[in-house]
Order: sequence, then structure tokens, then C-alpha cells
Amino acid sequence: MNLYTSAGAMTIPNNPSYLHQNLDCKLIIDLNYADHIILRWIEFGPQLFQETSSCLNYIAIYKQISNSPNLVTKICSASNRTTIPITSSHLLYIHYHVHNYNHLKNFRFFYLGVTSQQLRRKIVFSNTSCEDIEWYYAAPFGNVAFERSLSCAVQAKKLASWLLAIIISSVSLFSAVLIIVSGCLLARCLARRRHRYQHL
Repeated sequence: MNLYTSAGAMTIPNNPSYLHQNLDCKLIIDLNYADHIILRWIEFGPQLFQETSSCLNYIAIYKQISNSPNLVTKICSASNRTTIPITSSHLLYIHYHVHNYNHLKNFRFFYLGVTSQQLRRKIVFSNTSCEDIEWYYAAPFGNVAFERSLSCAVQAKKLASWLLAIIISSVSLFSAVLIIVSGCLLARCLARRRHRYQHL
């Protein structure tokens, strides 16, 4: 089943034919024109995760397609209820398995597509050399952070200092070598003159 929408909620439909069946369902949600996705768990039925050790019932959320590298989260416990930011994607692939289904084994989550233009910039930390920037979306239930970057000019300054030190050292070494060579030439010249005077 495919859905095309920019926001919505996901739950198991209230269908009498599902009762006491083993449900294994897959769903693709295409959030048109979205660059990122916010997924917020709302509720889990009280009997959905009674056997958490075996992960008999689960809800797996994938980014783009259903393979391991794209797995965002796999829920086997109600303690995993949280808000999940999913970056650089407009597709959600949902796979849920519920054994011996009844209405107490349902779940519900909310999803929202977000464009990069909707993200706000927040300076978390800043000084003369570094700046820590967070990009977030101001959702009704609170800010959702998507990206965070730290940029520092310290390395460039250190590199410039090292280059300057190398240049100064090279100049000093060259000067020292030049002085030594000049001294040697001068000493040879004086020695030759003394030798000439001694033979006059």
C-alpha cells in the first residue's frame, strides 16, 4: 500500500477481519517535496509488546527502502516512544508484524514532511575561533533538531603559525650557514695572506 501526503497519522485500520489474525503488513508513505521527516510515536496498545524479549510483535521504520542500512528504528517495546528526525528522505517504508491481533495491540504515530527551507538556525556555542550550529524545526510539540555542525578556525591558525615558524627557522638556518661559510672563506683568505708575508 502506498500513501502520498505531506503529514498524517499511521495506525492499524479497525477492520473486524483482522481480529485474531497474524498481521504482517508493509506500507510506503511518500511525503511529497519533503527533504526531511519527523516521526513521533503517540501510543502503543497495552498488549502490543507483552513479549518484548522475543520481539514477536514489532514495527520497523526504514528510510527509502527496506534493507538494513536504511533501518531507522525497530520498535519492540513501549519504552521506545520518542520523536525521531529522519534526514535526507521523503519516503517512509513501514513494516509491522502483530501476532494474534486485537484492538489492544494497535499503535499510532504521527509523521510530518519538512523542507530544508523550514529549518531554523541556532547558534549553540560560539567564541573567537569556533561556532556550533544546530538546524531544527519548530514543531508544535517542541523543537526537533536535524543537523548539527561544529566549525573552527583554530586549525587554520595553527597551520599558519606552523608555516610562519618553518619560514623563520629556514631563514635563521640559512643565515647561520651563510655566516659560517663567510667566516670560513675569510679565515682562508687571512691564512693565505699570512703565508705570503712569511715568504717575502
